[in-house]
Amino acid sequence: MSRGRLNIGPLVAALNSGLRKRSLTGEEEPDTFARRALLIIPLAAGGAMIVTRTPLAAADQLTDSAAILVGALIAAFGTVAVWRERLTQRDRSVELVSRRALDEAAAHILTSTLATLLGLVFLIAVANIDPGKSDDLLIWGEAVLSGLGLALYVYVMLTLVIVVNLLWDGYVEANNVTDTQSKSGDARRHR
Repeated sequence: MSRGRLNIGPLVAALNSGLRKRSLTGEEEPDTFARRALLIIPLAAGGAMIVTRTPLAAADQLTDSAAILVGALIAAFGTVAVWRERLTQRDRSVELVSRRALDEAAAHILTSTLATLLGLVFLIAVANIDPGKSDDLLIWGEAVLSGLGLALYVYVMLTLVIVVNLLWDGYVEANNVTDTQSKSGDARRHR
């Protein structure tokens, strides 16, 4: 597989392989429900807009929100990257689940950033279509662009739910291990 600058294949492959059922044992099965939900729910939402020929209302205002979301996602990625680096640098061996959860969260955040940027392109196109025109092709074009934009933002919303759960799992596990280590260290000191 080519590792060109515009090739998102490695990111999508990491995302797909990371979608596993939540477990603290390290033996995580592929999460086929989440994989299907990330595909079917956004397509259903976008498809409904296209079939009903419903354009996004106030698409020009949604572009501002999308731009803010991109900035927040980039900041979130930086936070996850720093957190993973700190876990890796600890003296103890870091549990595989914590690292895997943070790696998957990073892949989701980066994929959501790209989806948000692509959705922003669709929003800009919809915002620049004159709503006063009644050309049937223009109405369908606006509905298709709106449906694609909605599908991408529903995907981002679902992804952020997954990221929050992954970060919670990593946080809980990292702190449980730290608490266990500090308790065993206290017990040794009191002997």
